[in-house]
Amino acid sequence: DNRKRKHAWNNHTKVKSVEAGLSGLFFTCDGREQQALNEAYNLIDQMMEELGDSSTAAAAADEKVEGVVGQKKEESDEDPDEDIADTIKRQCNEQKEAAKDKKKRRCHQRPTGVKNCLFVTVKDADILALCERMLTSAQAAPICRYLQRVLPVEETANAGLKEMNELVLKLVQRHLVKDADGKLPTYALEYKTRNNDSIKRGQILEMLNDAVSMVAPTAKVDLTDPDITLYVQVVRKSILGGVTRKFNSRRKYSMRPSQEEKEEVKDKKKEEEEEDKNEEEANEVTE
Repeated sequence: DNRKRKHAWNNHTKVKSVEAGLSGLFFTCDGREQQALNEAYNLIDQMMEELGDSSTAAAAADEKVEGVVGQKKEESDEDPDEDIADTIKRQCNEQKEAAKDKKKRRCHQRPTGVKNCLFVTVKDADILALCERMLTSAQAAPICRYLQRVLPVEETANAGLKEMNELVLKLVQRHLVKDADGKLPTYALEYKTRNNDSIKRGQILEMLNDAVSMVAPTAKVDLTDPDITLYVQVVRKSILGGVTRKFNSRRKYSMRPSQEEKEEVKDKKKEEEEEDKNEEEANEVTE
């Protein structure tokens, strides 16, 4: 009976996938998905603050206007028995709660239906700039414990040949363009499927060749170290697509520093500790 009930429950469970028409960040992790998701949220908040979240300035302006308009109302709502210390404490708590709500609204996870794969949408974000900033920080120093890779997702679609063709064409039109010197970037394709074998690599290559022939027929393929890599991930019932720069030389967008970089960070930390120790000894001698 227990087995039957469990089986029936599983039949009614709705398997979710990433909806079409979204952008965001696609992460892979080491198996601890909840910890990895929390780590992703914290990193996104940190990077958005460093980049200068555009919504922060707008929100601050709105708050200022609302503050001027509603100043009299706030004054009338204040408790006459509440002293200054309590007022300051209350206002600080309100600001903290507002900041928490803002961060919650900024990031939203969309279930992929595939283990160890996370997709997060980020409100009011330049996804390419955000991913670039995150990757640079993560490869420079060990700031990730659970996340393994990150990819900027510019387009999502339902997994189908027509949708795939439209997505590939959009990416080619957007990124395979001449620079200021009139030079086209070299390119390559990175294709991966997860829990879906309905679309073959050969079909994607054909779509890409057709799109390049139409948009930039003189563009050249470089499989060693291309300027841009158009990547397509079929994740269960969804297609995730985007473009990465120097994908191969940047270790396929790994969120971990290389061993060389780790050693440099370790040596730098050791030097700083020795300097601090020498300063303490010098102070003791002076005293």
